[in-house]
Amino acid sequence: MLRKMFGKLDAGQGNEPRIELQGSLKGSKPVFLEWDDPTGSVRIVAGPPVAPVHVIDAVISTHRIVYGEGALGDRLEIEGEPLRIPFGRGKEVKAKLAAAAIRTALGPPRWPEDRIALAVEFEQPDPSMMDWLRSWLEPDEVILALLETGESIPIESPWLQGTVDCGRWFLVSERRMVLLAVSPFGDAEFQEFPPGPITCEIATSRTHRRIKVSGAEFKSTMLNQARFDAIASLGPLAPGSRLRRASSIRVSRSAASSGTVEADGPAARLLGLAMDRFPTASDEASSRYLAGFAEQTEEWIAKIADAISTLDPSAMEEWAVAWDPPALVTASLSKSMVQRKADAASICVLLRSSLESTRKNDADSPETIGLEIVYCEQQQRSGDSSSAVVLASGRLDRLPPIEQVDILSGSDSDLERHFWLRTAKVRLLDVVANGDAGPGGQKARLEACRSAPLDAARLRSAIEDGVATGDERLLRVHDLLAPGGLGFRTEVTTPRREQPLTEAELELVRHGLARRKGLLSSLYGAIATVEPPDASTLRDYAERASSDRYPMLFEALSEGASLLGSPIPAAYVARGQCRLAAVAHERPDRFVLVGGDHLDEASPHRLDRAELRFLIGTQLADLRFGHARATASQVRDGALSKAASAASMIPFLSSIPVVGGVASRMGSVASFVENVRSSPVAAIASRSGAGKKAFFGGLLASAAAKGAAHMMQRQASAETGRQEIRGELGVRTEDLLAEHRVFQLTSDRFGLLLSGCPRAAIRAMFLTRSDLVPELEEADRAGLASRLLRVDAEGRLVHPYLSVRVAALLGFYLSEDYRRLSGQRSS
Repeated sequence: MLRKMFGKLDAGQGNEPRIELQGSLKGSKPVFLEWDDPTGSVRIVAGPPVAPVHVIDAVISTHRIVYGEGALGDRLEIEGEPLRIPFGRGKEVKAKLAAAAIRTALGPPRWPEDRIALAVEFEQPDPSMMDWLRSWLEPDEVILALLETGESIPIESPWLQGTVDCGRWFLVSERRMVLLAVSPFGDAEFQEFPPGPITCEIATSRTHRRIKVSGAEFKSTMLNQARFDAIASLGPLAPGSRLRRASSIRVSRSAASSGTVEADGPAARLLGLAMDRFPTASDEASSRYLAGFAEQTEEWIAKIADAISTLDPSAMEEWAVAWDPPALVTASLSKSMVQRKADAASICVLLRSSLESTRKNDADSPETIGLEIVYCEQQQRSGDSSSAVVLASGRLDRLPPIEQVDILSGSDSDLERHFWLRTAKVRLLDVVANGDAGPGGQKARLEACRSAPLDAARLRSAIEDGVATGDERLLRVHDLLAPGGLGFRTEVTTPRREQPLTEAELELVRHGLARRKGLLSSLYGAIATVEPPDASTLRDYAERASSDRYPMLFEALSEGASLLGSPIPAAYVARGQCRLAAVAHERPDRFVLVGGDHLDEASPHRLDRAELRFLIGTQLADLRFGHARATASQVRDGALSKAASAASMIPFLSSIPVVGGVASRMGSVASFVENVRSSPVAAIASRSGAGKKAFFGGLLASAAAKGAAHMMQRQASAETGRQEIRGELGVRTEDLLAEHRVFQLTSDRFGLLLSGCPRAAIRAMFLTRSDLVPELEEADRAGLASRLLRVDAEGRLVHPYLSVRVAALLGFYLSEDYRRLSGQRSS
């Protein structure tokens, strides 16, 4: 404790050129310790200052001089005679002795201390180490990093006639890497390493990093772990590349902190030094990269692409390694270079370097996946198609099926994730299809069509190439996407089946996330707290349907119930204010309530036979699979009563078995786009990796919270809510929590099986929504895909949930599951 107190006093002493010591030297008094900063000399002078009796050079003297430390003050012993140092001046005396010893051993300071401003990471050492570095480093050398380690070593010091424990420091300049320690008296021990990797491993205790350099190992301090991570990329590089890499790190930090990069700042100075001392063919590209990094405009990308398009592969690799551009920048550069007809081999070098760096951060991030796709495409362009197919196939194996992200459509950002995954899978499938002329390529083309069912041009190409010979499904989907494809109705006759669907077949009907019985139904127990309503009052305002009056309705009910192995429910026709859509109930008995406008021959909302079968099929599936146990009011009231903002659902949603089951499949795409419009050259935002199960559970919880908040907002204005859903039974897809959309998609799948016509199913989706009925005519006139993918002024989908619902339905229609089910049912 005393030492700490005295140390504070030490630091505050002045800069007088002498200190009077307490005691005598060979009987002579007074005794002074004098130093001369310009020459770096330290002397011990005894006697009057004008006529000293004894003058001893403290550094080169043959006298035995020992420095002693004490709790109440330090002392110097000269030939055994003690001279006490005034209280509080010990640190100053040691610094002066060290400076003199260093100058004697290494020469005067020659390294300019203002170069510290260029360092990527710099922790201020004690004065003795700083003096040692100033005399040891070359005058033009650039310190790129100086970091304290969490270790110390004993150093022999003649001043102490023994050893002193000294902290070790790690230094990286453009020309060397050194692990060094300097004692308070200027004695040094150091170990120099050749260029090589710097690896930073998290220790078991997580209190430090284990740093490995060329066979040596040491640890960081608790506070500077991230600093070692920041300099790891400097280790293997040559001097010029180290300077450029350091410049890249500095420019990235400047852009992130202030949004600008100073023309004469550290990054520019580092690049200038590199260009002066180690000029390369890529210097023009480097200058352009630094100049526009903060803005990252398309023009900036074009200028860099112009400069690097002519580089040979070795120069391209050197540039890419030194600057390590972000994944999104690399992808944009690659695209721009293709437009300039740059050599594909050089582009592959650029992509490979960036991909290696990105994989180190997160092997399954969207950035990594995006770069892999671009890399595969350029490999094929360069003629290495086999390697591209291997890489693309491996990535496809680690991505989840499309069905497993339909649940994520709970917000705009979730929709971006959903469609980004579809796009990524399609591009990977294209790589496989283009590189494999055999059955594997044909299968990949079909799967690409299924993953992008709204891409009419893709479907047409597959049809023209005979990919789906003997299978009319591609042709039907292509026709309904075309302008005029929704304007006519098709009466589809589905052959009767004597036996209901087996349990195995029912599992094929279920959406991919609902195929483990009982898991998703537990969500209802967490959300819906209200008992199903007693619907006996329906007799007071709804018409009981009869088979004579509504034969198509009863045909759909009987055939659908038979296929599901369920009793035929009663049917009612709504003739009041709510005359659109349908809803299924379980009490007092199982029944289906159908909007009367769909059965009215004169109504613009009338459904034909196939369309009605789709609508009825969805309701029968709700009853058969237990979806109807949570009605619109139950979902709303349950969510509001259990969690004002759905916060209490988060622990449940992150721990339910379905999350654990799906998380392993979802882990390969642990993060998706947060905002694809955030930058002119950006399409995907990065995210640091967390636990896969926790991440997926977080997505579910986030979507649930947003859904409940949306319901609260609508319920706050009851009149507004009634106006929004005027004329419709049930609850809209976008009003459901994200988990419940899985049930909606399952119901759609059975509705399509019962209808047998995707055109009829999609028309029914439009005709059962009051706000979508006018859209049907426009979708028919302009084409379904152009209408579904239409965006507003802010770039968001106008009908996001309908887009997901239609895409999921068409994907199921083109799937092997649908082929098996429809084939088993056909005569």
